[in-house]
Amino acid sequence: MNPWWVAKELAYRIDGAPVFSEYIHCSVTEKPSDAFFFNNEHLKQFQKATDSTKKETPGYFYIMKIPKFIEEHYRAGDLYMEYIKDGCKEVSGEQCDWCSTTGWIGPVMFRIPEPMPDRENQGHYKDVFDTPSSTDDSGKLRPIHEFSPRANLKKWFAEDKISLRNKKAREEFSKQYAV
Repeated sequence: MNPWWVAKELAYRIDGAPVFSEYIHCSVTEKPSDAFFFNNEHLKQFQKATDSTKKETPGYFYIMKIPKFIEEHYRAGDLYMEYIKDGCKEVSGEQCDWCSTTGWIGPVMFRIPEPMPDRENQGHYKDVFDTPSSTDDSGKLRPIHEFSPRANLKKWFAEDKISLRNKKAREEFSKQYAV
């Protein structure tokens, strides 16, 4: 599939959405040569460099800001990626330059807890308002895929805990992850 076509379609959908267009604007350049990222050669050079020589590549410190920002501000899962405003505070205890200088556009949002199976109502998930927060009793974030059926099924297969022939394991998995 052509990534340029996908990017144009995504921009069209976001700009045409009644809610998104109030907060987000997308644009796609007509030609790759007009792209926002003008340092394509430096990025290629950085990717090809070994760990010991990366610091010597042009733009190293600028390029390294991107994965650091992603590490501090995003939680990525099997099927989702969550941006966390002020996520840098959770990681390092203080706000980064971006969060301290960039105002938040839109309503203030709090972290929405990840879905949790309802033990009393087998096969269903708890209502979002009845789901405990995304942190455990000590204040640390719960594991990303604590109750995700897809991710845990992959994990169980990798650990050889479940197979197509093991009916008991399939039933246990189904009860535990509400599937």
